[in-house]
Amino acid sequence: MGLAKQIICSKSPVRTPMKPNEDEPNVNIIFDGIRWVVRVNELGIEHAEEFTSERHARSWASGQRLRLNLDLEASAGDTDL
Repeated sequence: MGLAKQIICSKSPVRTPMKPNEDEPNVNIIFDGIRWVVRVNELGIEHAEEFTSERHARSWASGQRLRLNLDLEASAGDTDL
């Protein structure tokens, strides 16, 4: 089972290092071959939301970046495929 599927199946927040400093808030979008997954890391705790539409995933990710006061310009090209 892929990483994205493991995160989605978990009922509780998953603590997964996404960057060298996992305490820095960040938002990532990945495509697991079936669905788009937006991973939000805040205070070292990761939350994942899944979407069938890339457009909806990017929109939700942009909202999370805005909420976390992250650079919205960086969001255009940070999709992990």
